[in-house]
Amino acid sequence: MPRPKLLAKLRTQFGKEASRKLRRKGLVPAICYGPRTDPVPLTLDTKELMKTIHLGENVLIDLMIQNGKKAAQKVVVVRDLQLDPLKDQCIHADLFEVVMDEEISVEVPIVLVGKPEGVKMGGVMEQITREITVECLPADIPQNIEVDVSHLDIGDTIHIGDIGLEKGKILVDSATTLATVVPPTVEKVVVEEEAEEEVAEAEEVEEVAEEAGVEGEKE
Repeated sequence: MPRPKLLAKLRTQFGKEASRKLRRKGLVPAICYGPRTDPVPLTLDTKELMKTIHLGENVLIDLMIQNGKKAAQKVVVVRDLQLDPLKDQCIHADLFEVVMDEEISVEVPIVLVGKPEGVKMGGVMEQITREITVECLPADIPQNIEVDVSHLDIGDTIHIGDIGLEKGKILVDSATTLATVVPPTVEKVVVEEEAEEEVAEAEEVEEVAEEAGVEGEKE
């Protein structure tokens, strides 16, 4: 699959007001940096950036930086996005330049695959860890790591040490819990409901008895 391309321009104006003007034009301020790159302030087209991001996490991008008549190309990944929680709009992006022959550390999502045997018997699947840190060459960055949990019974747990990575290494303690199947909680809920009903019935009996006592005194 060919790498997506993203066009950027050098940013020459800074500050909150300059950033607001960029966003009103459909642009987003950004910065590109890396182990061999001094930080470079950029502007990106917001729609093109979001379109690229929707291809998945840790996607390698061919970034073309225009500087007047000159242009420079870098291979980058989106390291961080700042979003406006009210407008659901990207307000800043961090791009990290990668060197194809040097390993980098990235956060990779964990995807659980299969329906556990314990869930079929009424248990509940709980995913404890949703992302792990992986170190590998940029070309080997996985979009996600699939973990088969179909064999888990009630009470079973799967750990980082139970999974493998074809290329690269996992930088997380092998004892870290990925997922577990816990016993069903239905019985507890039923017991609580029954207890509440018993309390309500007892209160009703007391009210009836009090009312009967009051009527007896009147007679």
